[in-house]
Amino acid sequence: MPSLVTHYLFCKHYSPSEDKRELLGSQGPDPLFYYAYTRPFEENGKKIRKFGTYLHEKDPFTTLSLMLDYLKLEDDKLKQECLMHYILGFAKHYALDRIAHPYIFYKTGFVTKDGENASTFSYYHSLMETYIDVLVADHYQEKIDYKAILDLNDEDLLTISKMYFFISQKLGEKYLEIDTFYQAVKDMRFITNAINSTHRGIRKKIFSKFFNKSIVNAMSHPLKKDIPNKDFLNLEKKDIHSCVSDEIINNHNFYELMNDAGTYYVSLHESIEKAYRGDKLSLENIINHVQFDGVKVGDKMKYYSLIF
Repeated sequence: MPSLVTHYLFCKHYSPSEDKRELLGSQGPDPLFYYAYTRPFEENGKKIRKFGTYLHEKDPFTTLSLMLDYLKLEDDKLKQECLMHYILGFAKHYALDRIAHPYIFYKTGFVTKDGENASTFSYYHSLMETYIDVLVADHYQEKIDYKAILDLNDEDLLTISKMYFFISQKLGEKYLEIDTFYQAVKDMRFITNAINSTHRGIRKKIFSKFFNKSIVNAMSHPLKKDIPNKDFLNLEKKDIHSCVSDEIINNHNFYELMNDAGTYYVSLHESIEKAYRGDKLSLENIINHVQFDGVKVGDKMKYYSLIF
């Protein structure tokens, strides 16, 4: 990712929007990771969660292109408006992931194809993103409102869910239903609220004691005072290296990375508008086969320098 609060605040503060459909879009495909997470025996649950990973690893041009294709098939003006707002929020999710993920992966490691140390790296990745959530929210003096982050009426949510069904069918992933994304968002709401609360300092301590190295603990937001004294935002501006080549990319702190993502989004937005009018070349060019992880499709990450 980055995680849900950072994506939400990015959407609010860069090319600012308070539109609930766009704010939900800023979570990108991430709700799919939560589908049936508390229902382990549900048919296709694991497949659907893996579909979320698949969309992160696939060329985003394909996904955005299919979204625009679906938008053109929709005749209802209100549904068209809903879908376009969601697509623009989705593009913001991609913009921030594309720019910030190379830094996060460099500092937390990553899961490789052989799965070596998968649970450790997944834990570190989620934990760092959770710490960044709290620090960024404090920076913007925003109280974390989990209900507001994922708030959207059922009618609009089902409209968006039908688009995901269309995408999955076009990609040959036949196990999604029309309401799969709808249910995934519901599951994300439930889990997010369950692992966080107004008493999250106490709850976090319980998770840390009894579920220390679990993803549940990593995703549960601590109080700012309980975050370890490490430079998770790169405020010391140390060099960030490519996980693919080990070359220095930049030395930007996290707020500078958010600014970079905001600048990129402006151009991405323009390309989406052109693609909707029929010219998809500029959209393909600006994405340039770079997936949500911030590396080109097919590139393998090999290098990292753990912050933990």
